[in-house]
Amino acid sequence: MRKRLFASVAVLLLGLVLAGCTTGSFNAMNYNENNGGEYWEADYELFNGYRQREITLSGDGEHAFTVDVESSAGKLALTITNSDGATLYTGNDLPTSSFTVQAFTPGKYTIRLEAENHCGSYSVKWV
Repeated sequence: MRKRLFASVAVLLLGLVLAGCTTGSFNAMNYNENNGGEYWEADYELFNGYRQREITLSGDGEHAFTVDVESSAGKLALTITNSDGATLYTGNDLPTSSFTVQAFTPGKYTIRLEAENHCGSYSVKWV
């Protein structure tokens, strides 16, 4: 019985580590979020507050974040920082747009989205 419990807890913790840690304080209407090892996306009718995710970029070579935002109302802000606290990108009141943010070194990064009565969607992918 203990072995089974231990195995279940280990699998759960491993899944959390591999998927990254998503946190936040928000309220939303019809909020649909999907995330995996290389992406984080959501669409919604209304989003207020913040969502934050920590990810790890590994391996040699250049890395990049590809961002897609759809804004039909309200404000959405995005900040990407590295583990030293250096900011790679900050954008406020983002319009409907697509862009790329370069991350030249592997390591841990924090992606933070802050919304004020925002209607639309976001997608962040990384390689």
